[in-house]
Amino acid sequence: MIREEAEAAGRTSLRHTGQGIRFYSDDEIEVVEGPKSLRCVVPAKAGVSRVFAEVPMGDSASFWRPSSGYELRMPPDWSGRSDVSGILRAPFGVLHDHDGISTVGIGVQPAEAAVSLRYGVSEESMTFVVEFTLPASEVERSLVFDVRGGDLFQAVARLREATRSRRAHAISPWAAEPVYSTWYAFHEAMDDASIVDEGRLARELGFGTLFLDYGWQRFGDSRYFDGCGDWVPDTVKFPDLAATVRTLQSTGLGVVLWVAPLLIGARSELFNRLGADATVYNPNLRAHVLDPRRVEVREHVVETCLRLVQEFGVDGLKIDFIDAASAYALAGDVETHDAIAEALVDMLAAVRAGLDDLGHPELLIEYREPYIGLALAGSGDVIRAEDCPGDFIANRRSTLDLRVLGTGQLVHSDMMMWDPALPMATVSALLSNATFSVPQLSMRLGSMSEDQRSAIASWLSAWRATSRLALHGRLTQLRPHLHYPSATAIDGDEALSVVWSADTVLAVPLEVRHATVVNGTRSTRVGVQLARGGTVLTVDHRGAEVLAGSVAGRCFIEIPVGGRAHFTLD
Repeated sequence: MIREEAEAAGRTSLRHTGQGIRFYSDDEIEVVEGPKSLRCVVPAKAGVSRVFAEVPMGDSASFWRPSSGYELRMPPDWSGRSDVSGILRAPFGVLHDHDGISTVGIGVQPAEAAVSLRYGVSEESMTFVVEFTLPASEVERSLVFDVRGGDLFQAVARLREATRSRRAHAISPWAAEPVYSTWYAFHEAMDDASIVDEGRLARELGFGTLFLDYGWQRFGDSRYFDGCGDWVPDTVKFPDLAATVRTLQSTGLGVVLWVAPLLIGARSELFNRLGADATVYNPNLRAHVLDPRRVEVREHVVETCLRLVQEFGVDGLKIDFIDAASAYALAGDVETHDAIAEALVDMLAAVRAGLDDLGHPELLIEYREPYIGLALAGSGDVIRAEDCPGDFIANRRSTLDLRVLGTGQLVHSDMMMWDPALPMATVSALLSNATFSVPQLSMRLGSMSEDQRSAIASWLSAWRATSRLALHGRLTQLRPHLHYPSATAIDGDEALSVVWSADTVLAVPLEVRHATVVNGTRSTRVGVQLARGGTVLTVDHRGAEVLAGSVAGRCFIEIPVGGRAHFTLD
């Protein structure tokens, strides 16, 4: 369909014979070939540019893209659509085979550029096709095609390098601390006493930060946002919010405050002043959305964020619903998306600069899917998986996608919750889905038994013991089209693996001498392929020793559900 449209429009056809990639464009594009990659250079232009690329499909299993949710990974070309900008999603994709090995990696340079994508399998030509729509620009841009193979993590790393995406600002130390979130546990039904009690329990169990979510503010009395805008405390719930924050901090917790500065409700006082700058109404949120292209809106957001930090002494801000501004652009309206992204990037950079000027460079700023654009990487410390309450597979897929994307921010899971009646071994297996991110949990700790709280403390302790590998190790053995049935992080001769599918036989890489394998399945039998012999020690979900012995070659290890095995190899 896309190919036929390009041909019907009479666009120029250029063929790269080495890789069989064909391009069509109305513009005077230039294809520059390297040893294992090529660039399609798109000239500066006063209007919109369109380039179509056709790639041999080969033995492709999937087209990986970050933040693609449960949608088809190899859609027909009349179905695949995505608007990407400096704030929304990211301009990378990898066509890969059934083992997760890259066939072709595709990126846009600069990585912060806005682009509207149509992509998918051409039914007519039995190829994979992508159409890029780029806004007007005063500089040339490049479409990068990497054909060097390698696994998914390596392919995306090369795309980042080729498109020159960077992060400059140092990450807040709070970003690596496990999070106790109030959101799923309390929603809006919170108050000073209950939050302080939960915070003390959270700190005892090993949490490092408390995220005070929606409900702390005036008119935060329902699940909707029609009272947002003034960002002052509900004094019935929190007579002295600054004192609440200090009490929580005295336990050793960092405190991060939720704010959605672009949402404005009709009940707020701000609506009378800035309502004219919020012409879009979101019925699902029951709130209007401020237009960040307006100078007065950006000034208001910066002023609000700085005031919250100064007034309440918090250690960070969870800046939510930034993506709501995309409602000002229609699907495929790449120039409006570009203008919105530029305004949001400037606004959030000004928030970060203002906090630095106030002497708070260590303060944490959290963003979440889908506003994961690389232009935001310098102002945010955390990028969190989108809301997926109870969907642990979605949490696994999103956090691993974001780890592969590698914006430079630390990846956090969505807040995890579960049926309180579940046995804690099963809960530990569920929590393992967030292993390769900083875990966020949101359950009423005070309602749990001592046994349940003890199990959570054990899980957090085990996560901390391998967090360096989990957050910074090189990821390998990834099969994203199967929702990541297993994953391994490597650094030097150490490896951390999690198995989520009982059918998986995990191959421990040759260079590894010390390996930890976590059992995220519901089976106690985990298959492992070892390149050399050694010893193994298995522990249950509480860290209690189960068995020790010698191992070699292909073997099946008895690991309790939610437990782990520690290998020392020759």
